[in-house]
Amino acid sequence: MLQDAIERVKGVGEKTATLFHKEGIFTKEDLILGFPISYREYPAPVLIQQARDKEWMAFSGVLKEDFRGNSGNAKGFLFAKVFDQSGEIILQYFHAPYIRKVLKKGMQFVFFGQVREFKGSLYLQQAKYFSPEEYREKQRCLEAIYSGTKGMKSYVRRKAIAEIFKEDFRYPDLFSEADLERLSLRNKKESLRLLHFPRNFKEREEGRRRFAFEELFFYSLYLEKEEKEYKKVKETVLYQEGEEEDFQSYFPFALTNSQKNCITEMNRELLEKKRIFRFVEGDVGSGKTVIAFYLLYLTMKRKKQVAFMAPTEILARQHYENALKLFPNGIALLLGSTSLKEKKRIYKDIAEGKILGVFGTQSLIQELVHFQDLESIIIDEQHRFGVKERRKLEEKGKFPHALFLSATPIPRSLAKLLYGSLPLSVLQEKPADRLPIKNALIHKEEQGKAFSFILEEIQKGRQAYVICPMIEENENLEVESVLSYEKLLRKSFPENVRISVLHGKMKAEQKEEVMEAFKQGKTQILLSTTVVEVGVDVGNATVMLIENAERFGLAQLHQLRGRVGRSALQSYCIFLDRKDDEKSRERLEIIKNSNDGFSIAKEDLRLRGPGDLFFGERQSGDLQFHMADPILDEALFRDARLEAERILKQDPNLERHEKLQNAFLKMLEADCP
Repeated sequence: MLQDAIERVKGVGEKTATLFHKEGIFTKEDLILGFPISYREYPAPVLIQQARDKEWMAFSGVLKEDFRGNSGNAKGFLFAKVFDQSGEIILQYFHAPYIRKVLKKGMQFVFFGQVREFKGSLYLQQAKYFSPEEYREKQRCLEAIYSGTKGMKSYVRRKAIAEIFKEDFRYPDLFSEADLERLSLRNKKESLRLLHFPRNFKEREEGRRRFAFEELFFYSLYLEKEEKEYKKVKETVLYQEGEEEDFQSYFPFALTNSQKNCITEMNRELLEKKRIFRFVEGDVGSGKTVIAFYLLYLTMKRKKQVAFMAPTEILARQHYENALKLFPNGIALLLGSTSLKEKKRIYKDIAEGKILGVFGTQSLIQELVHFQDLESIIIDEQHRFGVKERRKLEEKGKFPHALFLSATPIPRSLAKLLYGSLPLSVLQEKPADRLPIKNALIHKEEQGKAFSFILEEIQKGRQAYVICPMIEENENLEVESVLSYEKLLRKSFPENVRISVLHGKMKAEQKEEVMEAFKQGKTQILLSTTVVEVGVDVGNATVMLIENAERFGLAQLHQLRGRVGRSALQSYCIFLDRKDDEKSRERLEIIKNSNDGFSIAKEDLRLRGPGDLFFGERQSGDLQFHMADPILDEALFRDARLEAERILKQDPNLERHEKLQNAFLKMLEADCP
């Protein structure tokens, strides 16, 4: 039944089905597995005299007049006053000429919208209107908001999902009823209902928790598998005493104490013929690449091969170009955009062992890539790759040495859950020539000042990033989108300021072209969603403006901020808060006052709650976890880890847990746990 085509859902016609298809939704199951990005809570109506600027509020009132204003075109503004026994407020609509026909003088409704104050008068903008009975029904549950293709309204999606839940369908569960009860988890079908139609945030959290547990459980199974494999003995010893001193002579600066300690630990493992299988975690700009290049140096010196995989072509090319300065011979760059002729030459040279170091993206795990003797692998921004990509690269060698680099700060208590007994190195210092980034937290009324500051930096020959949370406008979310913000930037800056746009719906070649142009200084402002988060190094970019900063987690804001401050130049990050309430300011003051990713991660955990859900833009393969948040879900992670250990102790190969075994094997072939 759930495999029925989306066209079989009551109310889904050809036009709606086409919009669903654009989002990759072809079956009923596809639809119910597309989760909301946010929720709207309808508050109890209050008296108009209690209206507060910038708050989302509801009022029960009577239209004092018919609408007035210019409705001669779709952009006309329309106004009408609404009153109750305490006062009156002005309704304001634009792009809505139809409103004159449906709302008339004397009619009574519950109006819901955002209150705005202008020149002493209170306005309710683009208000939704309901009969008292309809509004009471709205208050019964949270209203799910979905991202989607332009033209696909959230209410259409909600209605289609509701039709599916009217049907008597079964959804198979991997855990028995007894196990679910012991673990205090809902079954999968009920969890799906709670995610789409929760009565409150507590119910929504129960639904999310069920899917988060499953992701964390499978990750724990995989980690147990990795721990066994990493203990393999290596025949080749990659290190002789004193080689680290020769390596350090390649650099014009002294290594930090954290880098030296990490190298010492790796040397000890190599001398003991152990397999290096190490996670290297460091804040943005802490020098993780130096550690990666050390393994590259040791491997190539012994005429063995090493593969360095990065999540984007621009980042892979950046690593390759930096490596060329140290190792001018024997390395190559293999990308999806590499010409067919060049690919064939590189494949041949890799197979014959002529190329010792190869840099690339997922192009490195293609079937046509065969290594003669792959001794080491390095994966940058490893959390952006799923299990499948990681394993495919490992399997091109025979239990190769492996370094996994990550700039995501993890609190110490969580590291044991994420990495188990696998070695972890934390790089805490930054290069001595880096100046701390100067931060500013501003209101939306100060946007013009931010633009003026950006222009000043551009006039000094610098470049800037502007970040928005979404690609396109969403009528249900008060957030800035890249496509509409581009018009604002072009209107606000002189014509000679070159602006480029970057977002996840662009083709890979387009994204690489935009980033390369920015890196080379051909464009001065890069307007982007969070796809720019991955560690590209543009030293001349000295300022970043993050719109709707309240919509991001603190850890993600810190990652974004790490795109500036990549050179000895003074850099700046401006956080623009559009919510402007006490809780939002408290959160953003933390990142304004600190550049320490680890302390920020701890505060993120303390302050985040179930009502703060907002995902923004995600790329395919962007995250290892889709519903789980290892920081927020640390206790749940511990439960999942214990459950995985319990089952594996009784049944090491999952032979007596056929459903779990099949799901785990399927996960190993998929893009994410």
